[in-house]
Amino acid sequence: MRRMLLLTILLQAGPAFGVDGVIEINQQRALVGGITSGDTPGFPVTLSQTGSYRLTGHLTTGSNQVDAIRIEAHNVAIDLNGFTIACTLSTGPLLPVGCLNLGSGYGVRVEDTNATRGATVRDGQVRGVGGVGISLGPNARVVRVTATANGGDGINAGLDSVVLDSTASDNGGDGIAANAGSTISRSTASSNDAHGISTGGGVTVESCTARNNGANGIDVGQGSTVANSTAFQNGLDGISANATGVTVTGSTGYFNGQDGIDIGTGGTVTGSSASDNTSDGIEAGSGSIIQGNSTYSNNGYGLNLGTATGYRENVTRLNSAGSVNGGYNLGSNVCNTNATCP
Repeated sequence: MRRMLLLTILLQAGPAFGVDGVIEINQQRALVGGITSGDTPGFPVTLSQTGSYRLTGHLTTGSNQVDAIRIEAHNVAIDLNGFTIACTLSTGPLLPVGCLNLGSGYGVRVEDTNATRGATVRDGQVRGVGGVGISLGPNARVVRVTATANGGDGINAGLDSVVLDSTASDNGGDGIAANAGSTISRSTASSNDAHGISTGGGVTVESCTARNNGANGIDVGQGSTVANSTAFQNGLDGISANATGVTVTGSTGYFNGQDGIDIGTGGTVTGSSASDNTSDGIEAGSGSIIQGNSTYSNNGYGLNLGTATGYRENVTRLNSAGSVNGGYNLGSNVCNTNATCP
């Protein structure tokens, strides 16, 4: 009998491998510990070795001060397998005391976001943790993940990362944040307290939607590209870049608290539209090109342009402050059905 009990304890303490060699994680195994070397019983589950991991059940920490999963090795891949990481799975008004308000606990956290590379998190949900839902280092991938009602950012990825087919809503910080060189594609950020999507320089944001966020809908850094994306009903600008060399193409900004599209110097806005914004439709700093856009029914100017900024082939109408302010007319523009623009 003692031998059987000892064998059971030893089996529980070691890694549990699926038939495909993936290490499995669930609530029971998290409480026992030993999923990898150095993983103590309870939370966080510490992943100290490179490899593939898969949830086989929900994980609930019961505390907004505790991480659920902590990554301490390069190239760790976590398949959430359709399950949820949360402080609690309860959705009622009376949450456990440990799951109220903000806290320091993350859903999935890379221990050193400047050095620990290549983490992947996919196919599941992180909800209601005290801090950031998912925080990863360089060369990370976040695929088909929903991050909801977390105390900090929903998803935060390091340099040269990819966020794909994911959703971030009702988080206390930014919805999706990614550092320089990253790509955010086919993702949605809504009702977050800060920016919907926030990036460093040289980032591509494509086919994304940012709605009803407290600050800017999509906020990008120097040399970034926003393509085929939509930003509406955000507290500040729809698409914003207080930086040089930004390209916005095929995108839309409407019903935002400030400008529909606002770029810095030396940028380009093409094939885009901006309507019904509280301030300008499109604002651009000096040395930019504004071509083939439509602006209408904004409370400010249709186009508000810096010096040495050229505009051509734009249609602007019914903007309260006027059609165009500043810039240099390169021709083929239409202002309130008049082919002669300022």
